[in-house]
Amino acid sequence: MLVILLSACDTRWQKYNNQEYGFSILLPGPWEKEEGVLKSVVMAMAPVKDKRAHKVRPNMNVFVTQLPEDVGLDVIFELNKEELAKSGTAMTNQAEGEIYAGSLAGKWLSFEGFMRNYRLKIISALWVKGGRVYTVTCTSLAEESSQYEPVFRKVLRSLRVK
Repeated sequence: MLVILLSACDTRWQKYNNQEYGFSILLPGPWEKEEGVLKSVVMAMAPVKDKRAHKVRPNMNVFVTQLPEDVGLDVIFELNKEELAKSGTAMTNQAEGEIYAGSLAGKWLSFEGFMRNYRLKIISALWVKGGRVYTVTCTSLAEESSQYEPVFRKVLRSLRVK
């Protein structure tokens, strides 16, 4: 009985596989998926709740970047934080820590910032393997973040790099 219930819960998730970059990740089944948008490998966006609302849709993006040399996770993480700080986005409520995608260690950063007059909550996690940086960025309106954070956590932890 327990096995049936667990498998029923998983039907809302779809496994996305990318052979070119050698990774897979779980994405929410009902979310729209697009490849190659804004330099991402894949983007997933929550369904539109109210077509009249012009709010930011919760979304997730996966980026894969080739490293020019053998650079470690800590260095890449600090460089990403510096680039965010230079972008002019006022980052508040910052937090960071370690995260594992399977046995691959990574780091995450979360913060709130403004874009087009919307207060956003952004969680960005990255992992380094095989000369590449795998970055997963999750974004929602700050006031909706508690609703989407469990979804984002599951997505982040589901990344598998071959």
